[in-house]
Amino acid sequence: MKRQGYGSGRAVVYETFVRASVVRCRADTEGAEAAAAQTKDELEAHFTWVPTVAAALAEYTTDRERFPTLDSFVPRIAEVLAAEVATVERDVAAASKLVSMTRPNGAVDVDPALKELVFTFDQPMQHKA
Repeated sequence: MKRQGYGSGRAVVYETFVRASVVRCRADTEGAEAAAAQTKDELEAHFTWVPTVAAALAEYTTDRERFPTLDSFVPRIAEVLAAEVATVERDVAAASKLVSMTRPNGAVDVDPALKELVFTFDQPMQHKA
């Protein structure tokens, strides 16, 4: 997230709620298609957890008996975010890792006539056409 300009976890949390609120607002004012388009934008921006947070915000607005105040809703948000962190951690652990390259990273003595670089990963890579 730092590459996108979010320098702290607090900034990411704030941005998460802004983005999730935009999804909810578009759902309420423009309909499901607009909310789906906004959700797609959030996923493309790598805020993969925003749809889940937006769904939790919908729970808050539709189940006021269970969540009469924002304070009563905070534990649910904490639960949702903890589950999202676990998902991200699982995905990162399962992601392919670069094991070696034919020219090491940062090499300055690379022959300009070199026609091929070979990257080796710790697991087979799948090509999606």
